[in-house]
Amino acid sequence: MASPKNIFLYQNEIEKAMLDLGKARYHKEIAEAVRKNHESTTPAGIQILNGAHKKVYERLEQAKGDHDRGAPIMYSPLAYIVLDYLPLEVIAFLALKVCINYMSSPVTAQKIAVEIGTVLEDEYRLRNFKSQNPALFGVIMRDLEKRTSNYRRQKRVLIYSANKAQIDIGSFPATGKMRVGTFLIDQVIAATGLFEVQKEVTGKTKRALVFRAAPKTAAWLRARNDIFSLLSPVKLPSILYPRPWEGIYKGGYYTFQMPLIKSPDNSYLEKCQEYIEAGKWEPVLDAVNTVQKTGWRINKKILEVMRHYYEAGIDTPVLPQAEEIPIKTYPNGFPEDWLKEDIIDWKRKTGKIHEQNVRIKTKRLQLSQLMWVAEKYKTEDCFYFPHTIDFRGRLYPSSAFLNPQGEDTGRSLLEFSKGLPLGGTGLWWLGVHGANCYGFDKVSLQDRYRWTAEHDKDIRAAANDPYGCTFWMEADKPWQFLAFCFEWAGDIDESTISHLPVQVDGSCNGLQHFSALCRDAEGGAAVNLLAGDTPADIYEIVAQRAREINEDPDWDGKILRGIVKRPVMTTPYGATPFGMRAQIQAELKHMRDKGIDLGFSGDYWQESNSLAKTVWEAIGDTLVSAREVMVWLQESAKAITKGSDTIFWHVPSGFFISQRYLQPKRRSIRTILNGKIAKLTLVGSTSKADARKHANAISPNLVHSLDACHLMMAVNKAKAKYNINSFMVVHDSFGTHASSVSDLVEVLKETFHEMYTKEDILDGLANELRWQTEEGLPEKPKMGTLEMDKVLESEFFFA
Repeated sequence: MASPKNIFLYQNEIEKAMLDLGKARYHKEIAEAVRKNHESTTPAGIQILNGAHKKVYERLEQAKGDHDRGAPIMYSPLAYIVLDYLPLEVIAFLALKVCINYMSSPVTAQKIAVEIGTVLEDEYRLRNFKSQNPALFGVIMRDLEKRTSNYRRQKRVLIYSANKAQIDIGSFPATGKMRVGTFLIDQVIAATGLFEVQKEVTGKTKRALVFRAAPKTAAWLRARNDIFSLLSPVKLPSILYPRPWEGIYKGGYYTFQMPLIKSPDNSYLEKCQEYIEAGKWEPVLDAVNTVQKTGWRINKKILEVMRHYYEAGIDTPVLPQAEEIPIKTYPNGFPEDWLKEDIIDWKRKTGKIHEQNVRIKTKRLQLSQLMWVAEKYKTEDCFYFPHTIDFRGRLYPSSAFLNPQGEDTGRSLLEFSKGLPLGGTGLWWLGVHGANCYGFDKVSLQDRYRWTAEHDKDIRAAANDPYGCTFWMEADKPWQFLAFCFEWAGDIDESTISHLPVQVDGSCNGLQHFSALCRDAEGGAAVNLLAGDTPADIYEIVAQRAREINEDPDWDGKILRGIVKRPVMTTPYGATPFGMRAQIQAELKHMRDKGIDLGFSGDYWQESNSLAKTVWEAIGDTLVSAREVMVWLQESAKAITKGSDTIFWHVPSGFFISQRYLQPKRRSIRTILNGKIAKLTLVGSTSKADARKHANAISPNLVHSLDACHLMMAVNKAKAKYNINSFMVVHDSFGTHASSVSDLVEVLKETFHEMYTKEDILDGLANELRWQTEEGLPEKPKMGTLEMDKVLESEFFFA
């Protein structure tokens, strides 16, 4: 074991490497953007675009005014035609965007001029198409947006469709594009001084006008990119336990600064610092510091299996496939017997395969990054994850790629560095955990343990031969289940030392908080705030209600639990009928991909629209009080934001939440294809509240602040009362050593009970909100009959 001094030096090296990795990644992304002539999409490019757009717009406004008044002109009359064809702000945006795209890769001025003229002609022609036949244009665009984001592909299809429909979309004169482009280059240079055109030798004797960034722009660009590269380090786990948080900017890593709270609102951060200095945030800091001091190590058995499948390129359902899906091409033309419909069908299928291949590539990259970190830390006996919180109080590990809040693959690679004997209750909870990971979790805890015992042979077979036995791959969380299999196999008894995080999850936790907030007995029973022999299933309850009120014969016998699950889950977070329609459509497509056929065809949009209305009504019938609270919150937000740009409240942990949304000071530039709808945010914001965003956000922000409060209170009490020091927390999911799970579950019930009985949170919230406006608020929802003491008796509150 290295000495503390050497550990500190090693930690310094890691943090330096984090900065170096961030710089390398940033500059690689910039180089790729320059190579593809997309520099306007980089942070520096966006900054130039935002800052220079107004100057170019004003320059064009002046040029158009002079031309309209008959002043002498320096350019061909063709150059001025475009000023009448398109909005000046769109012309300024597109011309500036093309210039920025080439500022680090000098090209001839002729090329830039032609490209500017071309994108403006495209914009003009497609606007004509849209104005003459908006219905056809809309149908084609919606289809294209689902199949491709390629600008040239979209343009070709739209122009072909317009010609086919015999729509005259016009075009610029043959020499117009060059002249328009040359004119606009001059206007951009004159307005901004950011670029220059110089005559240079481009061959042995050939000379040409070359467009490039001006020297001062190139120097600024290099400096700016150096600064931006330092702002995005690739954060990695700490070898030394994280620096305890003592202030907003004092904690986490040792050699570079990051804020405890993620917020762009400096006044809010200053207020939080005042709370810390006044000693009002001890529970908050204690919870964050306890969680981030949890020691971890890599589960080497899981890493070995994962590496085997990854390196061998074996297709398996538990990892992203190794190879992209092949696309059958026809370089010599389509088969002679193909009809037009066959060609259209091939193009649509090819487009979908392209989309799937992009997803495969992304998932494969994420997996390689995950394994890279795991390989880097596999020999470490112990490492840690520095944590921060957001403005609602939710905890987040800072480390990239691998952390305790990752997907199934990431979580399976982590185990506690400190092991504890299972003990009597630990062995039982380990068995329950195995069933939970497999997906056998809709029954009593006893039945879950019994399932594990009955599958003991299969579990041991998976642990002994994870390559030949595929039983573990059928689990809901296959990699975490395999980690359980490794832990369960062998001569396991109460003395066995266990490192595995055993997790318990809240039952639709957002609705648990809403039900407790207004004492909703019916909603509370549906989300397991009351005792029962088996866990209540809110998703099945809503699905059953939807079946009862459904009037669409196409949905008879087809409203499944899985279809309504996501709409129900997102209800506390402000889900709307429109959002539910998209969720249902996505689930139907997912079911189709898994071979489940409900007899629908097409893109499922119409069927989803029909069911979304039914599900929305079913949720309202089932969760009456929760819906009333959400409506009350939204109406209160609207009242407050008539005179304030901020809404604030406190939670029992002492955490202070400040919700501030301002209307940005922006000029919206709407283009057809080149950037679709690009919003240029000018310097600063208005001082006016964004009332709509406040109303939409207050419900999810309140729920998040309440679950974060519960987490902090539970962590602190578990440590103080039972000396629990190892936690895997993901907002409404808690993991610890198997031997401590019984104690943790009791703490979760006790702290939830304390939150909602020591004070009336809804009444306190109403008083805080009422104080923030002179408008007067709607009457707060009436309290229901839920007895909070019953939570202490619920076996499935967290299970």
